[in-house]
Amino acid sequence: MMLDVALRTVRTRWVSFAGAFVALALGVGVITSIGLVMAAASAASDGLGVQRFATAPAVVQSPSSVPVHTVKGVSRQFAARPPALDAELISRVAATGAVVADRTFPAQLAGAASGQVGHPWSVAQFAPYRLAAGRAPAGPADVVVPAGSGALGNRVSVLTRQGRADYTVVGLAEPAGFESALFFSDDQAATLSPKVDALVALGPVDAVRQAVAGDADVLTGPDRQRADPATVANGFRSVLTLLGVTGGIAAFVSIFVVSSTFAFVVAQLRRETALLRLLGATPAQVQRTVLAEAGIVGAVSGAVGCVLGVVGAPLLTWWLRDQQLVPSSFSAGPSVLPLVLAPAAGLAVALVGVAAASWRAGRLRPVEALREADVEATPMTRGRWVSGLFLVVTAVAVLGWVAVVQPKIATIPLLYLGVLLLPVAAFALLSPVLTPPLVRLVMLPMRWSSGAGPTLVRANAVAAVRRTAATAAPVLLTVGLATAMLGAVSTIDAAAMCEARQRVLAEQIVVPANTTQLNQEVLARVRATGAVVVAPAAMSGYTANARGDIHHFHLAAVDPIALARAESVPVTAGSLSALDDGGIVVSTDWNLTVGAHATVELDTGDTLSLRVVGVMQAGIRGPDAYLSAAHAADFPIAAAYIAPGTADTAALNQAVAGLGARVESRAVWIEGTASTAFRASWLGLLAALGISLVYSLIAIANTMVMAAAGRYRELAVLRLTGATARQALAAVAGETALVVVVGVVLAALATVVDLAGLSVALSRLTTDVVITVPWPTVATVAGVSFAVAMAAAVLTAAAGARSRAAMPE
Repeated sequence: MMLDVALRTVRTRWVSFAGAFVALALGVGVITSIGLVMAAASAASDGLGVQRFATAPAVVQSPSSVPVHTVKGVSRQFAARPPALDAELISRVAATGAVVADRTFPAQLAGAASGQVGHPWSVAQFAPYRLAAGRAPAGPADVVVPAGSGALGNRVSVLTRQGRADYTVVGLAEPAGFESALFFSDDQAATLSPKVDALVALGPVDAVRQAVAGDADVLTGPDRQRADPATVANGFRSVLTLLGVTGGIAAFVSIFVVSSTFAFVVAQLRRETALLRLLGATPAQVQRTVLAEAGIVGAVSGAVGCVLGVVGAPLLTWWLRDQQLVPSSFSAGPSVLPLVLAPAAGLAVALVGVAAASWRAGRLRPVEALREADVEATPMTRGRWVSGLFLVVTAVAVLGWVAVVQPKIATIPLLYLGVLLLPVAAFALLSPVLTPPLVRLVMLPMRWSSGAGPTLVRANAVAAVRRTAATAAPVLLTVGLATAMLGAVSTIDAAAMCEARQRVLAEQIVVPANTTQLNQEVLARVRATGAVVVAPAAMSGYTANARGDIHHFHLAAVDPIALARAESVPVTAGSLSALDDGGIVVSTDWNLTVGAHATVELDTGDTLSLRVVGVMQAGIRGPDAYLSAAHAADFPIAAAYIAPGTADTAALNQAVAGLGARVESRAVWIEGTASTAFRASWLGLLAALGISLVYSLIAIANTMVMAAAGRYRELAVLRLTGATARQALAAVAGETALVVVVGVVLAALATVVDLAGLSVALSRLTTDVVITVPWPTVATVAGVSFAVAMAAAVLTAAAGARSRAAMPE
C-alpha cells in the first residue's frame, strides 16, 4: 500500500519532485560522462599493447624500481631513470645467443616540434618501424627520419645531448603512433648515448633468465610493454588522475545538492505526512513511503541521467582532445560499468539524501505533524548538527595539519582541492543555524524603513529558515567553490612568482626552444661569451627518516660559486660555499641539521652518502636540495641562469642561435614557468569548476522554482490582504535577493577559512604571501547566480499568480 501511496504522491505532486528529479538526473549524467571517458582512457592505456618490442622474444632491462633501505627493511620505489645495463651483465646474456642493444636518447631535427628521440637502427626490426624509402643507416653521418620530415639525400641538422650535428637522410621510416624517432647506425648511437637502456635477447628465454640471475628484469609477452616509451601511457594516466579529481568534486556537489533538494522536498510535503499520520500510518510506514518516493524519483532520474551521460561523454572527449591531453584519435564509447554504477549511485544518493528527513517525518506524532506542517520549530536536525560540527572539526584539523606539518600539499592545487571543499561543506550543513543572524545582519540597514516590504521579506526568511537555507545552499556551493578554487590557485601562483623574483638574481635565462633540455654545445657557447652560468642538472631521489618514512625529493647538481651569483638561496644554517663533492644543502623539509648524514637513493639506482653542509628554507618551487656539479652526469638541464652583469643579451642570442635554445628575460621566464607549472592544475580546476558551476547554477534554478511553487498559497493570502500582484512579486524578488546575499556571505566565510589556512601554509614556504582572488570572475559567478535565482523565482511565482483564482487581478 505504501508503494501505491508513493506512486500517487509523486504523480500528483510532480512539481515538488521536479527539482529533485532534475538535480539527480544531472548528477548521474555528469558522473556517467566522466565514468565513460575514464573507462575509455583506462582501456586505451591498457590496450596500447607492446610497441617498440612487438616481435622481440625477450627484453632485458634494469629494474624499474630502486631499493630504499629503512629501519623497517628494504622498500622498492619507482625509478624514473633506470640505470644502464653494465657490460658484465650484457656479456652473460650474449653468451646465451644473439643480443641487440637498445639506446634511447634525445635527438631532434632542428626546427621540428619537441618530443623526438633517437635509437640505433638495429632495434627498429622489433617494432612497426619499416622503411618507406631509402636504406638503413650505415655510417656515422647517416640518419633515418620519419616520412614527411625530409627528403632522401638532404642534409639535416640534428640536436642531441652533445649539441648540433649535420646528417644525411638515407632513409624514411613509416610513422609509428607511439613516438617520433630518428635512427642512427649502431656505432653512432653508441657514441651519442653510451648507456645501454635495454637488450633484446634472441637466445632461449630460460637460458637468458638464468644468465641474468635476478640482476635485471627479463620481460616477455605482455610484460614487454614496460620497456616501451611511456609518453602515451603517462598521458592517459594523467587524464585518469584529472578526471578522477573532477569526478570526485562533481560527485561531492551532486551528493550535496541532491541531498539538500530531497530534504527540501520532504519538508514541503509535511502536510501530506501529517495527514498520513492522522489516518493511522505508523512511523515505519511513513518512512517507507518517503523512501519509496525517493526510490521512484531516483530510478527514473538515473535512467535519464544515463542518456545525458552518453550524450555528454563526446563533449568531454572533445575538450580533452582540444587541450591536447589525449590523442586526436581518442574517443569514448558505451561502457557497461559506468552505465550500471552511475544510476546505482544516483539511487543510493537519493535514498541516503532522504533518509534523515524520512526518519524525522516518521517520528512525529499526528498533532505535532500538523503543527510542523505550518511552523518550522527545529530547522536543524540532530544528524545535521552532528555532521556539520564533525565537518567543522575535520576542516580545522586538516587545514591545520597541512599548514603546520605538510605545507607542500598546499602547492599542489589538484590535491588541495579536496581540502578546500571541507569548509564549504561545513558552512552548507550549518546554514540553517547561521541563516537567521545573517538575515538580521543583512537586513539591518532596512530596519528603519517605513515600508512593509522589508519587514515581510525578513520575517518570511527567518520564519521559514529551512526554506531559506535550502535555497541559499546552491548559491553557497556555486560562489564558494568558484572563490575558493580560483583564489587558491591564484594565490599559489602569485606566491610562487613572488618567491622566484626573490630567489632568481639572473636577468637572462637560457631555456630550451622546441627541445626537452639544453645540450652541452649551448652551455659551452654561452660560457664562451664570458657569462657566469648556473645550469642545474635535475634529478630526484628517495630518503628515509629515523622512523622509516620514505620521502621523495627533487635535487639539483650545481656549481655553488656560480649559484651564489645567479640565485639568492635562503640558507638558514651552514653555508652554500661549503658544498663540495661529498656535501649536500637540504631544505627544511628534510628535518636534518648541519653535520648530519644523508643517504640518498637516486632514481637511477645510485646511492649517495653525503653530509649536510647547509640547510635552506623550503620553497614552493625549485629543488629540495643542492649537490655538487660532480654529480650532474647526463641528467637533463632545463635552464641556464646567467649571473647579472656577466653577459650581453645580443651575444647570448648569437651564441644559442640554431641550437634549440633561446634567451628569455627574468620577467618573461618567471611568467612562463608559472603558466607551465600550473597548466595541469589549471586544466583540472577548469574541468572541475566548469562542471560544478553549471550543475550548481541549474540546482539554483531548480531550488528557486521549488520554493516559489510551494508559496502559491502564501502569495494568494498576501493578495487577499490587499497586496497588488506587483507587490507580491516584489516580495518574492526581495526574499530571493536576500537568499542570494546570504549564500554569498556564507561562501565568503568559507573562503576566508580556506584562504587563511592556505596563507599560513604558504607563509611557511615563502615570504610576502598575498591572498589573490580574481574578483571580476568571482563577481561574474555571483552575478550569474543572482540572475538565475531571480529569474527562476519571479517567473515561477508570476506563472502561479496568473493560474490561481485566489489571487484576484
